[in-house]
Amino acid sequence: MRFRVLMATVVASIVTSGCYSTAPIPVAAPEPVNLQASADALWNATLVIFAHANIPIENMEKGSGFIGSGEMTATKETVVGGLPIADIVDCGEEWGVPHIATGTTFIAFTVLLQPVSDSVTTIRVRTAARNYDTTHPGNPNSRCESKGTFETMMIERIERSVSSTQ
Repeated sequence: MRFRVLMATVVASIVTSGCYSTAPIPVAAPEPVNLQASADALWNATLVIFAHANIPIENMEKGSGFIGSGEMTATKETVVGGLPIADIVDCGEEWGVPHIATGTTFIAFTVLLQPVSDSVTTIRVRTAARNYDTTHPGNPNSRCESKGTFETMMIERIERSVSSTQ
């Protein structure tokens, strides 16, 4: 009888080991914001802020108001625009250890500027990320969710930059 209980415990431990993981918690992305500035002024401010934050621009189209970074590789030590990567995205966890702490995160940022009038422009900032964690059994890929902190920080910096030059 003890042997059966012991074997059942061992089998249960093997079956459930590595299975305790939590998915990232989705947070609503910040809504687009109307700023009191021309699209040109916001475009220039966004480019400067991307440069100050060392965010490489891979794609931009001024006519459509789109600025996009390339996919950047990040580890738990990575800081983007003054924010640690763990403050920007949630990639879930395994046994209480965040995937960001043990894996590699791939992250990209986009900004979309849409003129409403000559002096008002709508700005939308988005973060997309995924994590690759080889310590995760089975599928080492996990989807990450933005925490909204980077988007909020970028909008605030762009707004301050434009208002200080007006």
